[in-house]
Amino acid sequence: MLSKKIILIVLAGWMPTIVTAQQNINSDLKTLIQKSIAYFPKLKETELGLQAGKEKLEIAKSAYYPNIMLNAGYNYIDPVSSVSFPVAPGVTKAMQFQPYNNYTATAGFTYPVIDFGRAWFFVRKSNEELEQSKLNIELNKAQLAAQVASVYYSMAYFSKAVAIEDTVLLAMHSYQNVIISRLRNGDALILDSITTGSAISEEENRKLSLQNLLAKQIALLEYTTNETTIVMPEKFDFPQWYLESDTTNQVQSSFEYKIISSKLKAQQFDIKMNRSNLFPVVSVNAGLGYRNGYQPDIEKLVFGTQAGLSISAPIFYGNKARNSIKLSKLYLKQLQQSQENVSHSFRKDISNVRSDISTLEAQIVNSNRQVLQSRSAVELAQSRYRNGLVTYTDVLNALANRQRAELSKLNLEYQLCLARIELARITGVAYYE
Repeated sequence: MLSKKIILIVLAGWMPTIVTAQQNINSDLKTLIQKSIAYFPKLKETELGLQAGKEKLEIAKSAYYPNIMLNAGYNYIDPVSSVSFPVAPGVTKAMQFQPYNNYTATAGFTYPVIDFGRAWFFVRKSNEELEQSKLNIELNKAQLAAQVASVYYSMAYFSKAVAIEDTVLLAMHSYQNVIISRLRNGDALILDSITTGSAISEEENRKLSLQNLLAKQIALLEYTTNETTIVMPEKFDFPQWYLESDTTNQVQSSFEYKIISSKLKAQQFDIKMNRSNLFPVVSVNAGLGYRNGYQPDIEKLVFGTQAGLSISAPIFYGNKARNSIKLSKLYLKQLQQSQENVSHSFRKDISNVRSDISTLEAQIVNSNRQVLQSRSAVELAQSRYRNGLVTYTDVLNALANRQRAELSKLNLEYQLCLARIELARITGVAYYE
């Protein structure tokens, strides 16, 4: 007995993994979603945003490298400073300290060796922004997949509804022939024929409306996927993924939460980057090249080098840096509030979907009984009508009740399928990959 209990406990512990691993998405639906992802213009727009984010990250990384520059120039100066020196008794010679024609051709570099993490914080912030672009693409994929899946299964709903109408119309046409036959024999009333014809016209109009809605869903799916051949789904076979009762870990898997978390990290790096602007930057610089203006031959180009160290320290910029820090902290608080709102919304949405799924599953059980009862009622009404115990109005009422029961069951199954799609979207299940 004890061994059986141990086995049951082990199986119960593994059940979430088993349930999760056994979920398979409809292959036709998966293909349509993948085609939609490859075709849909909105996703292409977000992918361009990802490319821009990659370029921005590369720009940020450029702060790790020295700035190397080539300079060449020419300046004509007149007048120039000169001094006369006696070189012999009664003879003087003028000496220029600068030529009239000044030439320079140099190469140099500047590299910040100490910036108190300014460049590193900028790179980290840009990297988080790139991550946000990636997550936005995944979020758009998930939303697009949910839309495609909803449209896909709406086709199943409308096609099955049309099939139900066909069944009702077939029964009505059959009994219309019976009424016509009885009218010839004087066993039926003209009112029965008129009532039947009116009911048939009403059902045919309802069928036409359903067929129109089905055609619109097919056209919408063709537009979204750029696919002209759509395979009609036969049933509502979208799986339900396992969901733990504790939503703390679940919320962290949602794309909205991941995006907010990435924004929080980026904002924290932004605050640190603004703080680093309060500190000096120590840079080394060096250069080499040719220039003239050196004695004794000031016109001759002379090769030379230079190297040095510089410190740039902020003194006063109208409190720009400190105000930037305050603004960044306000944005950080705003994002923290947004993260809390996402968590609350997630728990609310999960609770609602769970409640919907539980309620719909119970309603479908009751609806199955109603369908069976309504079918039995139709068979009984048909039998009693053939024996002359009821009028055809009673048969029409029985058929209408059966139709309502079957449509109600169909609608509940469709709503349950949509709830499962919503559950997968909220929890970030990438069933389309």
